[in-house]
Amino acid sequence: MNKNRADLTTDGVDILFQDVVLKVNKCRIFDGLSCSLDKNLITVLLGYNGAGKTAFLRLLSGLSRPDKGIVKLSTSSEKLLFENVTMLFHKPVMLKRSVWSNIVYGLKQGSMDKNELFQFIQDAKIQHLVERPAREISAGEQQRVAFVRALATQPRVLLLDEPTSNLDPFSIDVIEDLIKKISTRGVKIVMVTHNVEQAKRLAGEMIFLHDGKIIEQNKGRQLSKKIGQGNLQRFALGQELKND
Repeated sequence: MNKNRADLTTDGVDILFQDVVLKVNKCRIFDGLSCSLDKNLITVLLGYNGAGKTAFLRLLSGLSRPDKGIVKLSTSSEKLLFENVTMLFHKPVMLKRSVWSNIVYGLKQGSMDKNELFQFIQDAKIQHLVERPAREISAGEQQRVAFVRALATQPRVLLLDEPTSNLDPFSIDVIEDLIKKISTRGVKIVMVTHNVEQAKRLAGEMIFLHDGKIIEQNKGRQLSKKIGQGNLQRFALGQELKND
C-alpha cells in the first residue's frame, strides 16, 4: 500500500488557509484569506459566480498555488500531500472505454480492495452499467461513475465542484447518500453548491464567499448571523446581495 494513502476509515483531516493571496491573470481573487475547516464535518461553500469558490477548491487540490500565504492539510499524525486529495467536477470526463474500465482506472492510483469497490458500485446504483460504453450512458449515470472512480483513488480529502448540477433527482439522491456515507468514514468533504436546500441537507459547516472574502462561516446548516436570512433567500433566487 502507498504509505501516503489509507483506507476510507481514517482520521479526519485538518485544513488551514493562512493569509492566502491568489492572483489569476493579475486579478486578485483572495487577499489575505484565512480560515480553518472542521475536520469532522462536511464543509459546503456557497456564493455567487466569481466569488472564489472554485479557486478555493483548486488551492486545496494543488491545481493552484497561493502567491502568498499557506494552505495546509494535515492529520494528527502526518502532513498530507496533495496526492491525498481528489477533485470531482460538475461535468465528468469519461474515457473512451467501458464503465468498469473507467472505474478501475482509479485503482492504478490507489489501493482500494475490490470488494469495497463493488460495494460503492452498488451504492451508486451503477452495477447494471459496468459493461456499457461510459460515453453512452446518461449524464446522471456518468456522474455516479465519476464519483466511484474518485473514491477508488483512496482520497483523504474529496473536493466536489457542483457535483449534482443539472442532474436528475434520482442521481442527486444517490450522490448525496454517497457523500454522507464517506464523510462518516473519515473522508473530509469540501463541496461547492448553488442549491441552498442541498447545502442544508448535507452541511455540517457552511461558508458564504463573496468577492473573495468569507462573509460568514458557521457550524450547522444555517447562515443567518451576518448575511441575514434575507440575503440567503436572495442568493437562492439569484438576486443581488444587500446589507441586511
